[in-house]
Amino acid sequence: MRRPFLSTLLAALVVVLLGPAPARSAPSPPKEGDVYVGGIRFGDRDWPLPEGSWELLAYVPKLNPNGVRAFRVALARYDERRKFEALVMFAVGEVGDRPGSDASASGECDPPKAPYQGEKAIRDAESDYSCWKLGTIDRTNLPPDPVSDLIRLKIPSEETIGLLPAVSSVTKRNGVIAHTFVWLRTERLYSGARDGKEIPPALWPGGPRSNDAFEGLRLSIMLMLREWAIHWDHRVRDGLAGPAASAAEPTAAPLRLPRLRNPRSDIPMLPDLGIRAGEVFSDVAPIGPFLVPLPPGKWKAALRNPQVDSDDATAIDQVTLVRIADHALEGVIQIEARFLDPQEESLCAQKRSIDLASYRGPDDYCAVINPTEISPEDARFPLYRELVARGVTNVPPQLIGSFFAFSNKLISLYVFVGFSPERAGLPAPKSYRAGAVPIEWTPFVEKWRWWTRRWAEAVRAGLSGELDNGPLPAKWRNFDLKSERFRPVANPRIGETYIGSVPLGGNRWPLPRGAWTLLAAVPQSIDDSIVADEIVLAQLSKGKLEGVVSIAYARPDLALPVEKVRNTCAHASGFFSERERFELGAIQDCWEIHIDDGAGIRRAFRGYEAIEAELRARGVSAPELILNPVFEIGDRDRTAVLMYGFPSTRLSEELPEDEANDKSKWLPSRGPLGPRQKAVYASLRTWIKSWHGFVQAAFERRLDDASAPWARLHPRVRRSKH
Repeated sequence: MRRPFLSTLLAALVVVLLGPAPARSAPSPPKEGDVYVGGIRFGDRDWPLPEGSWELLAYVPKLNPNGVRAFRVALARYDERRKFEALVMFAVGEVGDRPGSDASASGECDPPKAPYQGEKAIRDAESDYSCWKLGTIDRTNLPPDPVSDLIRLKIPSEETIGLLPAVSSVTKRNGVIAHTFVWLRTERLYSGARDGKEIPPALWPGGPRSNDAFEGLRLSIMLMLREWAIHWDHRVRDGLAGPAASAAEPTAAPLRLPRLRNPRSDIPMLPDLGIRAGEVFSDVAPIGPFLVPLPPGKWKAALRNPQVDSDDATAIDQVTLVRIADHALEGVIQIEARFLDPQEESLCAQKRSIDLASYRGPDDYCAVINPTEISPEDARFPLYRELVARGVTNVPPQLIGSFFAFSNKLISLYVFVGFSPERAGLPAPKSYRAGAVPIEWTPFVEKWRWWTRRWAEAVRAGLSGELDNGPLPAKWRNFDLKSERFRPVANPRIGETYIGSVPLGGNRWPLPRGAWTLLAAVPQSIDDSIVADEIVLAQLSKGKLEGVVSIAYARPDLALPVEKVRNTCAHASGFFSERERFELGAIQDCWEIHIDDGAGIRRAFRGYEAIEAELRARGVSAPELILNPVFEIGDRDRTAVLMYGFPSTRLSEELPEDEANDKSKWLPSRGPLGPRQKAVYASLRTWIKSWHGFVQAAFERRLDDASAPWARLHPRVRRSKH
């Protein structure tokens, strides 16, 4: 039998106050009136709080004659005008294996009114389970107890008239049972609401066929709360994992309070996507409670193709967005929504064998790479005819892209993101076979899969309430699917001499002044696959080694770990290193100064043995110490590491050779630096700051090789005239 929401609350209070368990010393208790951010600690555990500042309204510990500890805690969040926004209440008891604390005793584990209004995960009905349910709470009908009395006293009644939307959950783990209740101010749920006037009192939807003008808004709020409840349930369960460190050191950012991000004032009833032909979007496309992320550029709704049932209600809605430039189709995003048929196998289940980014939890996510053919004769894909009618003359016969699917026990949402092969930098296939990757694109498949996995994370974030309207987070911003493999490139040859710059991987890279000879090419490989090209150049003058340059550039279309901090960027900015640009997941651009001697030089410069052989052939000894500025720059497509090594004896006209080769005199950790070393470092740092701009230009393929202004720069300190 289904229990009312209030009965669930009363049952929770009884369970947590009874039952045997070993007695423990009480921690320092929280103080009523104090404000907590991120979490609150009681009962030897850290308990999560949503984002913002939370004022403790009540802290009521209990210790029954059997030694059982129980806690009831209530906190409220207010806005800047001291207006109530939300309330969180915990009812926690150390019940052990006490009878009556199993899953069947908790109303949250009863079947919800609709499948999408609750979830349960019962690993062991007696000792390890978690359930949550959406409902409402009537503030005027709270149980008669001290905590409820404090809530009535501290939250004015005029601010909580009627039913409040609420999320209730129960979790039992490690002998502890925790009931949580989150109450939310109704108008706080919707960015378009003003004092609740735009949301009728009856919050919950009556059903998919309701004719209420607000039904679409209420269903969107319901599905938004569902996603929030899934996240909240995970946070509470993590808190029950066991005693943890101080709540002042949270492991994750606090969970945002739920708020519908759709700016429309007339959200239609799903599966109506609410997008009409002619609308233009960038960054995200709002659909009910969801935000579908968009790759860079302006995306225009070119086609809407809804299907209606016998009642003239939308059964399936399909919208196609396009990105067009110079009368050419650059990209296509097709979005489709429909009610979930519980009798049919989900698309994710059908695609499980080729799925690249599955997530099976309360909701279902998956992603697959998917080349799509566009045929003028295919009536199921009318986009071709629509584009021709709009004057778009360059339409590729095929698209390269990926397919993303989501379902939440009510709605199935499908998103196809495709790009023109030409725009992606790929050749046009000579033949096409449905469901197969064209042979011309096979070198690109690895990067294609990598892009699909990363973009699947963005799609999931948008569908689970983690995105905002506006620019996407850096790790997904400016994230296009593109290849660089098929650009014609000119690579250097061993033994040739270069002045000003040297070509590698389709780019030209700056060289310090003078003539530089390519002495070694040492490709980097992993598991028999070449992942980067690396060359080593040296400058010899008057029987001396003036410098050595190493340039390593990643091969195109590799899946690069932009989510990890690169070696050079691992150091904080200081005198000997600096992070010029650092957006983890998007771009990392850093430099640092190395000091290498002997074996360290050989480790730093792969192929340095070739330089040593050349020096021996000329009767020149190798330098004992090298100061080596290292530039490392990388984005989602490529990464480059450039090292410019200068022998310490060639960096100053005033340094005696013995002092120049004494490594201890160059290390600040060994004592104060001498004035000549300081002068060299100051000159080297000035050179690095100027040189970085040329490295960045080379990486972005905009180095002005004709004028080569960098060729006049050198970090050497000249002899003082005084």
